[in-house]
Amino acid sequence: MNNCMNPDIKRYGLALFLICLGLTGTANLAARTVSAPPRYKTAALTPETYIRAARASLEQNDPIAARTATERYFQTATDTAAERLEMATILKWALLTSGQLNEDFLTYGHIPEMGLMLPVSFPAMRIAKPYSCLTMACGLYVPALSTMICATDRNGLDLFSTRLLTEICIETGRLSLARRYIAHLPKAEQGEWYRKAKEHRQALWAWDSLPYHLASEPATTDAWVCFFYPSDSAERTALALKPTQARCLLDYYTLLQLLHKRLDLLPVITEAYRAQGAARLPAYVQDAWLLAMNYLNGGFSKDEVLQWRKGDLKIEPDIIARFERLVYDFNALRNGTDNWNEIRKNYRDTYAFYFIFDGIAF
Repeated sequence: MNNCMNPDIKRYGLALFLICLGLTGTANLAARTVSAPPRYKTAALTPETYIRAARASLEQNDPIAARTATERYFQTATDTAAERLEMATILKWALLTSGQLNEDFLTYGHIPEMGLMLPVSFPAMRIAKPYSCLTMACGLYVPALSTMICATDRNGLDLFSTRLLTEICIETGRLSLARRYIAHLPKAEQGEWYRKAKEHRQALWAWDSLPYHLASEPATTDAWVCFFYPSDSAERTALALKPTQARCLLDYYTLLQLLHKRLDLLPVITEAYRAQGAARLPAYVQDAWLLAMNYLNGGFSKDEVLQWRKGDLKIEPDIIARFERLVYDFNALRNGTDNWNEIRKNYRDTYAFYFIFDGIAF
């Protein structure tokens, strides 16, 4: 038998073998390509990432984005981070300017830097910008003035700081100083700023008669807010607050008084919200009224309570239901039939929980 194969058959077999080999190699390559890690990985988000995002959101006047960035920062940052006070101040500004201060402030009770709205001592240069934005949102420009001047003397003028100082100087009647800052702004902006300066030619001399350091409320230096609201003084009248500033100032003042448990001021605070045309009372104020009427009796007369309850600002049913559940669970806890951890988990973000349990150790 002839062992020599037909050359055509040989060529056909070799071609088939090479094709099969090629398909196998391609399949193996595809498998390795699918299973191999990507060559370029996405960089991990670090606290520095959120710090930059929070600062950018502050400068862009975007409180929603600022709140998101600061929340994520506190989820990733260590307890020793040097930027914590700055991030807390930006978060306070975000809550205030988005109208959520008296809705969500106590949500951040686990962050020590959120304990005071403004710093106890002269603010560090790191927080000069958020500190200034926070006070300016309430129409309180003088507390921001010395802070920004000291910060820029040390760190120099950037565009955002120049705009802040220009606005402060115009609003407080320091027009010659304002013109010096306007000269550092881009040419395209200068005309609009000069126009604003021209409209504020009358200096607010009341500002200049005020001390830079006022007597403080207990454990806080937020006395600027308490000094200006509510007040019928000449200084208060000279402020001529914009509607958004008036609301921020009221929200700020309200939170300070509630944190100091001044339930006796509820009628004044409620009337102030009514005068501003508020559609509803903030959640913390509603909680405070329920405490005054049901838990403490608040020192209010029956007629006073009835007169308020006939007003246009009602306590919402879900807040009443939540308060009633808290009182029920609180009584069960006193009788030893409820769990403290469950109560804290369910109610720790409410003002009623803060008022009842603040300072109580378990």
